[in-house]
Amino acid sequence: MNQLKTTGRGIESLASATHRRGKTHPSVTNPGMLLLLALTLAPGAFPAARAGTFVCPLPDYAPLSSVTVGDTESLPASDACTMQAGTALTIAAPNGSLGNLGTLTVGPGSTLTNNANLDNTPGATLSNSGSILNSTSGVVQNSGATINAGGGTLNNDGTIINLGSLENLSNGTLINLGTVTNVTAGTFSNLGSTQNLHSIDNFGQISNLPGASLLNSGTLTNNIGSSFVNFGNLDNVQTITNSGSFRNEAGATLSNQVSFSNTGRLDIATASEVSGSGGFVQTAGTTTVESNALLSQEAIQINGGALSGAGKVASLSTISLGPDALLAPGESGTGLNTMTVSATSGLSLAGTLNINIYSPTSYSHLDVLGMSGFSSTTRINFFLSGDAAQYAGESFQFLRATGLRNFDLATINVSGLPATLGYSVVAENGSSLVLNLFDAPPTGAPEPGSLSLLTCGMMLLGGGAWRRRRQRRNG
Repeated sequence: MNQLKTTGRGIESLASATHRRGKTHPSVTNPGMLLLLALTLAPGAFPAARAGTFVCPLPDYAPLSSVTVGDTESLPASDACTMQAGTALTIAAPNGSLGNLGTLTVGPGSTLTNNANLDNTPGATLSNSGSILNSTSGVVQNSGATINAGGGTLNNDGTIINLGSLENLSNGTLINLGTVTNVTAGTFSNLGSTQNLHSIDNFGQISNLPGASLLNSGTLTNNIGSSFVNFGNLDNVQTITNSGSFRNEAGATLSNQVSFSNTGRLDIATASEVSGSGGFVQTAGTTTVESNALLSQEAIQINGGALSGAGKVASLSTISLGPDALLAPGESGTGLNTMTVSATSGLSLAGTLNINIYSPTSYSHLDVLGMSGFSSTTRINFFLSGDAAQYAGESFQFLRATGLRNFDLATINVSGLPATLGYSVVAENGSSLVLNLFDAPPTGAPEPGSLSLLTCGMMLLGGGAWRRRRQRRNG
């Protein structure tokens, strides 16, 4: 079989190789330094070899149409290589290693297969409009810019470590059957179609941009200190774990069909939704559902942290807040004060409910479309703002439900209440809770009702003493 190999002396013929068009030499094996050069060749021409030079694979020259890297190679920073249609570059296991310091472009109809190590260094660019396959044994480390352009396919069966910029552009396809780790300084932007069938581990920033699609059939982990922003469509059919910052922007949809676990910060922006038939569990952190936004799951468990906002939270079964959880309806300073909760089996509130009173006409409100249940661990905290005198004689319906259960077990606290005001919290019509504020009597002075009882008591005592004295005299 005819082969060409490069050595320190240039290109060496292994078996009467010729460089004329039409001759077929199936492979080039380069055990030396890989130098991929930007080349423009006229038909029939062949570049003169230089010491340590690897000629970029071009389809017009059959001997160079298939290239295998079996040792440590590099593309210098000043060089560029565009793989044209029909060319293939393979980084072979176990010792193959390609370091890109320049610009390597995998053009339409060409293929780059990594079975060992591909290192896209800082300042370098790896651009794909053809096909890149990172096999099970392959490791790609990106510290520069890796761009999967329109029409390009990036299949990862091995490991991708991103310390730089990883972009899947519009009409690009990224399929992950291996592990993608986006480290602290890394950015991963998806404008095309990304499918995760195994593991995406984020310590940096991931953006799913408008018009993009991200299907998670594996595990998507957003770690502490990381950021995930969804502007497009994210469909989760396995597991999402958020310990960092996860924001679903306006117009975006996150469909969770299995499991979403939150211990970080989840923001569901106005006019966006997190919905589906899966389960949402929060053990710490915060979830904010902004006005005109939706959080809807088969079951919602807030075991710790806070649930707040002026949007809608819905469940086909139960929405439960454990003893360590906080529910805070409304958005402070916006005038949007009502959170709507819809649960087929009702709301179970064993934690804390915070109600802010901003003025006689502006205050937090919880609208429960279902039964609202309380327990001995339930705490209802009221926070009064502004001039206390304005609240005398005012009533605030802060919760409305189709029914109330065990409200008498809850503990009530009112902050900002002056000595001149008294309060009561009552259940009205078995379906709403109302805070009443009224003028308190002066300190040390009995209330009118108490004074009447005291007068009657003194009269009874006086009458009894007169009868006893009379009996002693008559005896």
